[in-house]
Amino acid sequence: MTTPPATLPGANQRLTYPKLAFTVTKGSDMVCETSTNYVVKLNLKLTSGTDFVQSPMLPPAVVGGGNRYDIIVTRRTINAQQLKASSVPMPHMTLATAPSDNHTQELKVTLAPPAPGEPTYYYTVWVKDKGNGDGATNYCGDYLPSAPIEVLPAEAESDLKARHHLDPAKRTDVKSCTAGAATGSFEFTRTTTPPAREDVDFEYALEWDPNTSGGSYTEKGTIDNSNIVPDNTPNTVRYRVTGLKKGAYRIKIKRSASGSCGWVDVTNETIGRIVINEHGQLSKDTSSIPSGIELAQMTCDPTTVTPPALQPQSGYAQLRVHVVGGVAPYTFRVKDASAGSVIEEATVNALPQIPAVTYPDFADDKANHTFQLPDKGRDYKVMVEITDANGCI
Repeated sequence: MTTPPATLPGANQRLTYPKLAFTVTKGSDMVCETSTNYVVKLNLKLTSGTDFVQSPMLPPAVVGGGNRYDIIVTRRTINAQQLKASSVPMPHMTLATAPSDNHTQELKVTLAPPAPGEPTYYYTVWVKDKGNGDGATNYCGDYLPSAPIEVLPAEAESDLKARHHLDPAKRTDVKSCTAGAATGSFEFTRTTTPPAREDVDFEYALEWDPNTSGGSYTEKGTIDNSNIVPDNTPNTVRYRVTGLKKGAYRIKIKRSASGSCGWVDVTNETIGRIVINEHGQLSKDTSSIPSGIELAQMTCDPTTVTPPALQPQSGYAQLRVHVVGGVAPYTFRVKDASAGSVIEEATVNALPQIPAVTYPDFADDKANHTFQLPDKGRDYKVMVEITDANGCI
């Protein structure tokens, strides 16, 4: 038996090429790429089509010219499989670069910044193989849809900011026996509501201005997972920031699930900053008495004086000491200068501030105390020792 030689297809014959097949996976949810441009990344892999042929067979000509594979991306808020179609429903998403015939490629959808309450979308990638197509009933003439791909929205800046709150009860001013110390701190929280993106670790830039009124900030450091402290409140992440000097602070997003651009200011304070004040160093208060100390000697012939000056008494001397700075309450001690023994001791709270000073304004604690010094039948010298709540002298 003789086998005839192989021949090319005749006029009434047709080669059968591989049918179109592909997969699509999500490269990223909606994230910020620049301050005005957000993107969604989808990974397309063509696994079969009219150019998947073995040599010496050649791919068929492309019907209509251009790319062999026509690729279109759409989205909608419905999670449902779409059906193949001769045309792709509008609107079509804008892609950063035009699709190619590469069997593996990234499709980058470009988007405007999200609006508050941005919904979750389901993306579909449509592919049409234009090789060996007849534009009618042939499978190559239809657009085949991928399975719907859930894409989480980026958060609008206003939504992201609204999830952050300073805890006023946990803001601590600088209190130290040394001027310019870094003992201030504050805590802030981020709520994690169901629509909120929490699929990456957040990072924040801590900005500082030594002037408490703010205006010229520099980056001081990064706030990240190492700053997280326990919080029993549901759906709450708490951060503690320590080692702070006097000044104004701001918190800006460096990285979140919505991307790493824009550096969104999430300080979320009415005054636009977090203020850390510093308690002044403990010293005599000379604002009303030049020396900060008043002494009224014991006398046998008391003379009436006008308050608030000390009224001399016949049975004892009086010593009034004024202090400012440090942290109340204060411990006042009067000691015998020779023996070093304590003659009198008192713990004194700060005087009320009139008018009251409220955050972010600040006024140092002040106090005074009057000692009655006993008659010892002789002259004697005393010394005064004052200690504040931090043990500063």
